[in-house]
Amino acid sequence: DIPSKAQFRKAITKYTGEESMIVISTHQVRDLENVIDPIIILDSQEVLVNASLEEISSKLYFDYGSQVRADALYMEQVPGGCIQVYPNAASEESKVNLEAFFNTVHAHKDVVKPLFSK
Repeated sequence: DIPSKAQFRKAITKYTGEESMIVISTHQVRDLENVIDPIIILDSQEVLVNASLEEISSKLYFDYGSQVRADALYMEQVPGGCIQVYPNAASEESKVNLEAFFNTVHAHKDVVKPLFSK
């Protein structure tokens, strides 16, 4: 429920710092978008992505609109248009949508994983 989610986010923020780590395994990433950083996505014991939100935003652009782009790695219809994820060739800022990012990573592992290989 909404009050419990807010209380959970508040506790996470209060009890974590630079020298601590909390491991959260969830499918409800939208509830945690503002408190988790870095993002680690695993697939069968393989790390596909280990990146900060800033790094994700610098390499991929998250667009909310009605124009479908040919270079979109991921596209999902939503009321009023669509969410698209595509390479951030113009180095523009965008707000990372974690659900769209997760779906992009799993749909295009071969393209996305090299972007975040260190």
